[in-house]
Parts: sequence; C-alpha cells; structure tokens
Amino acid sequence: MTFHDIVLPSSIAVMLFATFANAQTIPSTSLCNTGLTHKSLPPQGCTTTTLVTPINPIDGGPFVDGNWELAEPYPSVPATQGAPNPCLFDSAYAPVPANAPWPGWYNPDDQLSQWIEPLGGGATPAGWYIYRTGFVVPAAPTGYQYIFHIPGQLMVDNSVPAIYLQDFVAGASLCGPVAALTNTGFQGWTEFKIVVPVVPATRGYLYFVVENDTSSQPTANPTGLRVEFMSPSFVPIK
Repeated sequence: MTFHDIVLPSSIAVMLFATFANAQTIPSTSLCNTGLTHKSLPPQGCTTTTLVTPINPIDGGPFVDGNWELAEPYPSVPATQGAPNPCLFDSAYAPVPANAPWPGWYNPDDQLSQWIEPLGGGATPAGWYIYRTGFVVPAAPTGYQYIFHIPGQLMVDNSVPAIYLQDFVAGASLCGPVAALTNTGFQGWTEFKIVVPVVPATRGYLYFVVENDTSSQPTANPTGLRVEFMSPSFVPIK
C-alpha cells in the first residue's frame, strides 16, 4: 500500500512540523466511513452510526448510505472525456445505495464500512462518478486556524485519480484537489493521507472522483466505492 499526500510549500511544512509537535489535536467525528447509517450532530457524529442493514442485492435497492451522496444524473461525464472537477461541476446529489459487493471485489467483514455504488450492478455505464460526504469544522480560539489531518484507505472499481475538498467560508467556497492517487483498485486497500488548512466554524465536503472505465466492457460494467477514515483530526495553528 502507498501513501498519497497533498504537497505543501516547504515554509508551510516547517510550520506544520512545529505546530504538530506542540498543539493538541481535536478529533473529527463528522467524516463517516461508507456504508453506515445517518450520523448525529457533532460532537457525537459518526460515533452513533452502525452498518446499513440489510444491504441491497448487487443490482441495488432502497437501502442507502446515511452520509454519502452521488451526483445525479450519472455518469457525470462520459468515459471519452477527462475527469470532472467537482468544484466546478453543477449537479444535484442524492443518497447512494449500500449494496452487496460485486463478485471479485475485496470485501473484508471488518464491521467498519461497506461498499456503496450506483443502481445497476454489473450494467453501470462507463464514465465518471462523483461521490461526496460532508464534514463540520469546530470553532477555535480567537486568532487560530485549523489544519485538517485526514488519513484513510479506499477501494474502488475502477479508480479514484483525485480527492477534492470544499470549505464554505462566509458565503463563499474554497475548493480544490487535496490528493492525487495512483494504483487504486477493488482487490485491496489503497491508503491516503490529506493535510490541508480549513477555516474554523465552517462546513464542507470531501469529493471522490471515480472512473468506471471500459476495460472489461465498452458500455457497462460494475463500479463502486468503499472508504474508511482513520482518526481524522483538527490541529490548531496561529
């Protein structure tokens, strides 16, 4: 497994090293793994969730993830085009089903997450799919900002080339890529680690841009996503 990190300027990296060594981290409970029921408001957040049960059969059904959404209609962009930028993509989002995994997908029964995927099972059109999940940034003492530390792992059919973060600030939006990924797939975990500034007392989204490619069939084949976060946290800095 390989770590994938946002690249920060050297001056910021030095500042973060000093800050991480001395500041007290604040756990984030608002980023939930895939395949869980609806979270509570912070600070309880994802600690109140359980696995969605029963899960749908492979071809989908009424049982949806409580915290993740999928841009509709999908695919958002055809397979013949490049990956969409979710920061610029105007789309409606709807809850995404928690489905039984396609045969051949790695499916550890770890009681931490489940696969989510569009309706259609093995007949999902090739193209680009945009998943998102929300988070809340807590308030901070006057004069402090936060660095959001988000380690995790994912599986995907077929690939996740990038993760984006959007932070809503005073009616505006700060949004951009925070991780570039390679060698993602559905037969094992790929680890990622995001370190990015966020503004206290705001909210935002993480976007996972998923490609369902045409390698197995030119028009339709399975696609899905599974994500687990590993103790995300906020680090205050001046």
